[in-house]
Amino acid sequence: MTEREPAADDGGPGSVSRRDFLLTTGTVAGAGLSTAAVTGRGAAAPTVAASPAEHAAARDAVKRADAAVAVERAETTDGLERFAAGEVDALVGSRPMLPSERARVADEGVDYRGREIVSGAAVLRPPESSWVECLSPSGIAGTWAGDGPVETWAEVDSGVSRIAGALTRTVERGSEGPPGGEASSAPSADVLVRGSRAYQYAVGAGGVGYYEPGDWLVRTTAGDVDSATPVVRLAYLYADRDALSRSTVGEFARAYERRVAEGIGDVTYAERPFGPA
Repeated sequence: MTEREPAADDGGPGSVSRRDFLLTTGTVAGAGLSTAAVTGRGAAAPTVAASPAEHAAARDAVKRADAAVAVERAETTDGLERFAAGEVDALVGSRPMLPSERARVADEGVDYRGREIVSGAAVLRPPESSWVECLSPSGIAGTWAGDGPVETWAEVDSGVSRIAGALTRTVERGSEGPPGGEASSAPSADVLVRGSRAYQYAVGAGGVGYYEPGDWLVRTTAGDVDSATPVVRLAYLYADRDALSRSTVGEFARAYERRVAEGIGDVTYAERPFGPA
């Protein structure tokens, strides 16, 4: 049984593959435009909204690109509302757009590009003999539509050692969690994990679906990583197409891609059963 993700981009005009997204932002590099260029949305300086989980990476990307881009912290739901209203040029959110949000963006005449990006790593350590129930589409949408913090993760199909290495680097940098200790996801954040392993589901066995991991999420290498389930955090980058044609937003997008790629690299993880990223 496969649970369809209610908020996945379904291949419509607003969706783009990783390759196409990079090609689009890459073409901006040779344009020779000033970083003070005015975007098509009328803002003197481009603005990026970033969810709490992605805010630090977004700010670091701006520094790396040395781009004149303002980064504001916003929960994903609020950020998507501002994106549709033309108040921000790009959004780095912690979940994809819901169908109602895609409709609103279309109604506002916003032509955008967006895709899913791996932005973090962790492991799941569920108690022995535990099981999870696959959430219904309405349950997923209800969690994503809230105003509070939300994070979306996916089980990794391969590359356990790479996840372990990423967690070690995280601890060494001291950016998340105390060295040698275990740090769970923020208690105030709703966390959903996308998985495809049949043994985990008491309901909806097999296929791909989402579940709530409770306090199983661990962001450090404390303990035996090989016996845990590696997972990656997913971010969703949406950018106004007109803004991408200007140097600053394109520079930010490329820097963000590079920043998150350095942490983990390519891993195979549970993908959505329908539609491109």
